[in-house]
Amino acid sequence: MSSASTLMQNAAQTCTAPTRLLLERTAHDRFVDLLAKRIKAIRLGRGLDNPDMGPVVSERQMHRVLGYIAAGSRDGATAVTGGARAQDGERLRIVADQVTAPTYARDVAGTLAALLPRWVSGEAPGGFYHVTNAGACSWFEFARAALELAGLRAALEPISSAARGAAAPRPAYSVLANTRLAALGEPALRPWRDALAAYLAGE
Repeated sequence: MSSASTLMQNAAQTCTAPTRLLLERTAHDRFVDLLAKRIKAIRLGRGLDNPDMGPVVSERQMHRVLGYIAAGSRDGATAVTGGARAQDGERLRIVADQVTAPTYARDVAGTLAALLPRWVSGEAPGGFYHVTNAGACSWFEFARAALELAGLRAALEPISSAARGAAAPRPAYSVLANTRLAALGEPALRPWRDALAAYLAGE
């Protein structure tokens, strides 16, 4: 249904996203029923999982959207589908057979800031350095930890890479070793779960 695609394109964050549809009374109920069924079928997820629709751009934007829904409810509107945060939403299908090392950009920036003077002075050799938070997990384990640390409740379903059906294949194991970093005597980055907790706390 083209109306659903137009309404929900880019998680409804386009400048031209419509806010209302004009329908004939005789078509209203049937149209709303079909539109709700189409929107319920949209597969949500993170961008790397090739979903039908990804998240909104920020928590601020999420609260803005929820504010619109609340305003509509106060004015007498009825939500025929959705209308709540992830903990009250549909089951989240997360890949469980790809292992990676989630890394906080702030931790990477701190390490690079410490290394840069050593590179400039010639104390540290040039080349490639892997800089990642310690530990490893699957995307499913990462999602579960993120919800737990954020105090959110959501139904998670582990799926295989094949079930995800991404256009481009991704490696089953993409954890990077910080060997060269350690050889320079630089301290290891904190565990990924600790870094995730700090990110969620805004630290």
